[in-house]
Amino acid sequence: MFSNIIFIGGEPTINTELDKMIEYSLKSDLTPIIVTNGVKLVDMEYARKICLDGVKITIHLPLFGESGEDILDKATHKGGYSQGLKQAIKNLIYLKEEGRNIEIVGELVVCQTTKMYAYDSYVYCRTNGIVPFLEFMRISNDSYTNKHLLLNRSDICELSNKLYAYDLEHGFVTDDVCNKVRYFLPPAVNSPCTLIQNSIHIKYEKDGFGKVISCCGQSINHGNIMVDSLEDILENKKNTKIFSEQKAYIKGPCSVCKLYDLTGCEGGCRGNAKNTFDCAEASDPQCIFIAPEISKNKEIMTLERQYLIKEDI
Repeated sequence: MFSNIIFIGGEPTINTELDKMIEYSLKSDLTPIIVTNGVKLVDMEYARKICLDGVKITIHLPLFGESGEDILDKATHKGGYSQGLKQAIKNLIYLKEEGRNIEIVGELVVCQTTKMYAYDSYVYCRTNGIVPFLEFMRISNDSYTNKHLLLNRSDICELSNKLYAYDLEHGFVTDDVCNKVRYFLPPAVNSPCTLIQNSIHIKYEKDGFGKVISCCGQSINHGNIMVDSLEDILENKKNTKIFSEQKAYIKGPCSVCKLYDLTGCEGGCRGNAKNTFDCAEASDPQCIFIAPEISKNKEIMTLERQYLIKEDI
């Protein structure tokens, strides 16, 4: 039923037992995905310790271009972070070239501050065998917190068109309308979110390690790995139907949209839905294919499919 375990944050590499948990995950035929800021991966010895065959490393991307390093160092309150991050990625590339069976995913949250660097960071990934994961900034629980940083529809269209053109020119994608559409759909460029249905996220927070959720974008808790059995946790996830049988339980325009099946979009981001409408089953208001006046209407965005379309159609 599940294929991945994602170690997210806080920062998972500060957990001294991470290497043991990675080994256990691999022995259990689960893919461990480490989402890291890359600080400890500057140390090649540590990188070798956790980058075992079968591991996926998701690491922040540097901001390539003029003033990019300064912006990233300032945002993280850590001088020299950008240079260290570049070294960490070089270490991962070296391990992969050395023969380690690892997958490197480069993550960049694209917002008003980072959008000017997104293209160059994407190209860096493509030319270095890194899977680019450019995520549109998620809508926060408090819409005022990051509203000024969110991409608008024209921002998404401009960037997505540019990235699609690059991938088309360099053979990463074929000239097909459905392929192109995937570049515009949340939560990330050409990367529908399926992890929410086939994975569990084990978090390390200020209260300790072990909280299990389906998605870091929302707070629906399935239990705690330190006190609950894996069997109970998986049963709790299964009972939360939107995270196990999403297609049957998703609401709003997504429930009747043909793009759901044609592009595998998976209804966008459950975090956006939960944070905007307090309903994880709702349609994603960040989708540019939903009319603006509808995307702001909670009643329509949380409406069950049977009320949006006749059953005999």
